[in-house]
Amino acid sequence: ARPARIRTLGAFAALPVRDVTARFGVDEIRAHRLARGLYPRPPAPRPPLADLSVSTEFDPPAMAAEQVIFAAKSLAERLHEALVAEALTCVRIGVEVTGADGRTL
Repeated sequence: ARPARIRTLGAFAALPVRDVTARFGVDEIRAHRLARGLYPRPPAPRPPLADLSVSTEFDPPAMAAEQVIFAAKSLAERLHEALVAEALTCVRIGVEVTGADGRTL
């Protein structure tokens, strides 16, 4: 029996992986992963080459939450720019806040 024709991207994506592997070459396997919404190959995690932490200090200490929120937005933009420059994606972020009383959260 002759295999059915594949007429749409959805039909190609719906093919079982083992059928694509058996029937097509490496380029088509990559295309099948893309059609299924997957990367052509899984990302290779690696630590950043540089310290990408960002911080700011308030002097005098911030008295209103709005000041902290505004600073956090600015820090997030700086961090994003540093990640882009290193061609990295962030999967986890830590936030540390130290109050005027020295307590760290």
